[in-house]
Formats: sequence, structure tokens, C-alpha cells
Amino acid sequence: MSRAGSTSEPLLARASAPPPANPLGPFPPPPLGLETDPFFVFRDELGLATRTCLARFERWQDLLQHSSTADAAFHEENTALRKSLAQIQQNVAHLERVVSLVERKRADFPAISDHDLAERRRFLHEVQQRVRDMNAAVTAPETLRKLETDKMAEAEARRKARSATVVPAVAAASRRPDYEDEESLDESHRLTHDAVLKEQDVVLDEISASLGNLSTVSREINTEVNAHSRMLDDMHADTSSVMGGLDGAMGRLDLILNSPSRGMTCGIVFLVVVLLVLVMLVALL
Repeated sequence: MSRAGSTSEPLLARASAPPPANPLGPFPPPPLGLETDPFFVFRDELGLATRTCLARFERWQDLLQHSSTADAAFHEENTALRKSLAQIQQNVAHLERVVSLVERKRADFPAISDHDLAERRRFLHEVQQRVRDMNAAVTAPETLRKLETDKMAEAEARRKARSATVVPAVAAASRRPDYEDEESLDESHRLTHDAVLKEQDVVLDEISASLGNLSTVSREINTEVNAHSRMLDDMHADTSSVMGGLDGAMGRLDLILNSPSRGMTCGIVFLVVVLLVLVMLVALL
């Protein structure tokens, strides 16, 4: 298959050229002694994935050439094709590392003949070539130009469709009698007035509720003040009674100190003090 960079034929025609006979399988069984070689499992899976991707590429080409790329069908096919190509490229890179390892260390793989190794390399080259050709078609300038052209055409069609529905509606509205506009204006004013009245009612209700709360708080404060006033009166009465008793006791104390038996009283106080000192000394000992 020729490379996508050539200019001798159209890109889409090159990408759809028939492949060589049996390049991607189904494959014959592995050679004797290599039945357990994992390469053949990867080869079969990669060959199947590549054949499936080629079939999807053919559908993609048909949609590209015969339909608008702005359609959902092409968008889905284009997305699926790109994902398939990316997955195949990852698998090819993994298999390429395995084959390169065998080529570098031939002595470690005596069961793999040079012919088998060459066949493996040929298979990888074939898959890589197919993937490159499909990627070249997907990202070709012709493809990108058609995508952009179809996208712009779709946007223009949608704009015209919107204009076709909006213009008649505007024209019909402009032909309505003037009295309908006046009725609409009066109805708008009435609705606005009603809305203002409802808002004022809500504000008045909130103010009334706030006044009710203030009245309740005022009554509670008055009750607390009266209770504290009674407590202060009771305390004042108790204080007056105590002060009267204290004044009487001080008067009697003055009489005792000023009486003729003042010396006897002082002697008694002195003896009491001495007795207290002796008791404290005994307690310390």
C-alpha cells in the first residue's frame, strides 16, 4: 500500500485500496514447539482488531463521501474509529518491544527460527502500515476541510430554521390592534398595584407582630422590677432591725466599760486571754 504522503492519487482512494492476501489473518496454527508462545495469542487478537478497524474505516469513508459529517451517524463512527486506531497503536507498540527483545537476544530464544522472527516482523509492519494509512485519511486536509464545511452548513441551516419561526411570530404580533396593547398595559399596571399592596400587607403584619412582642417583653420587665423592689424593701427592713439591735448592744457595752466595776471587767478579760494562751500551748505540746 502506498504511503499517505504521496500526491499521485486522491487520499481517500488510496486508503481504501485492497489489502494483500491474508496479511492480517486468520492465521495458521503456531509451528511445532511454539504452541505456548504468547506472541501468537497477541497476534490473533491484534489481527482481529485490525480487520474490525478496517471494516469500520470503510463505513467511515462511505459516510464521509455520501453524507454530512455534521450528522450524528458520522460523529459516532468517527469517534469509534479514532478510539480503535489508538488502541491498536498501543498493542502494536507492546508487541514491537517483545519482537525487538527477541532480536537483541537471539541466543536466549533458540526455539524461534529466523523465519519465524521475520514473519513476526512482517506482521507488525503490515499492521503499522494499515494504521498509518487510516490515520492519514482521518487527519487529511481534505477530511478536515469537509468537516469544517459541513459544520458551517449545519449552523447556517439552523440559523435559517430559527429565522423562519421567529419572523412570522414577530409579524403577527405587529399586526395586533392597539387596544390589545392598551389592555395588556392596564392589566400589567393592575398586577403591579396588587403586588405592591400585598407587599405592604406583609410589612404591616410584621410590624404588628413586632409590637406584640415588645408589649410582652415590657410586661415581663415590669414584673421583674416589682419583684426586685419588694426584695429591696424586705432587705431594708432586715437591715434596720439588725442596726437597732447592734445599737442596743453597743450602748450596753459602753455602760459596762464606764461602770465602777471596770477594773474587774478588765481583769476578767485578761484572765480569759491568759487561759486561751495556755490552752493553745498545751495543744501545741
